[in-house]
Amino acid sequence: MQRLLMTLTLFSAVTLTIALGCGDEGNTTALLSHAQSTLARESTPTIDHQTFTQQMQANNDFAFDLLRQVRKPDENLFTGPVSISSALAMAYGGARGATATEMKAALRFVLDDDTLHRAFNKLDLELSQRGASANEDFTLSLDNALWSQNDFELEADYLDLLALNYGAGMHLLDFIGNPEGSRTTINDWVAEKTEERIKDLIGPKQITEDTRLVLTNTIYFKASWVRYDAWPERLCALCPHRKLRRHRAALRWEPAGDVGGDAHERILREFHPRADEHHAQRHL
Repeated sequence: MQRLLMTLTLFSAVTLTIALGCGDEGNTTALLSHAQSTLARESTPTIDHQTFTQQMQANNDFAFDLLRQVRKPDENLFTGPVSISSALAMAYGGARGATATEMKAALRFVLDDDTLHRAFNKLDLELSQRGASANEDFTLSLDNALWSQNDFELEADYLDLLALNYGAGMHLLDFIGNPEGSRTTINDWVAEKTEERIKDLIGPKQITEDTRLVLTNTIYFKASWVRYDAWPERLCALCPHRKLRRHRAALRWEPAGDVGGDAHERILREFHPRADEHHAQRHL
């Protein structure tokens, strides 16, 4: 069986694409079809709070691992690790053997597979409700899509998993016969989902006749931000946490589950040189 190399590329701070293969030129249009299970998405996934929180804390571990890899000193960074985790969970659902084992370890997936996908379903539904609420002064939209070679035989169990837990199916494109048109179709989808903010996510020659699967993930986030000059020093000076909570409230953001306080504390300890000193003072 021919082995396909999966290449992970972060094309922008808020958009992740996974592609199999690398580029060549082709035609300029692609006919899009779709394969999806007839099962409806679970709107109230069954998972207890403790188990859900366990995976959310593991998601934080992955987020910090990712941040350590991509951050640069003295540069601002906006990234969406939970969106990356969710998108890759969709791909993980179709992985087997060593690939599945390595993905589970790298992405910090700590639950059994069925429970894991229910956890991501619950998380996505909660985030979508917040972003769509009329009571919020921000807009948040997260969208994932899988794009497959149109003559691939897709397993029904995998399509059921995508439908039940992610409300998704598989977009079908002719990468072999029309790689450039397929690239254009995917880029048009990304542009639509990001309100035309990202128009050319996948560049020329990044989709070829060797491509078999593409996973796209987009985040659209619009809000009014509170400006803090010299942010780390100012944030550190705001300890103890009662004032940090006031800063967080100013952004009108609250975490899913009971993991937000832990995450904020870890940011202070791990990414600010004086954080441990302030953390110790808070507990004296």
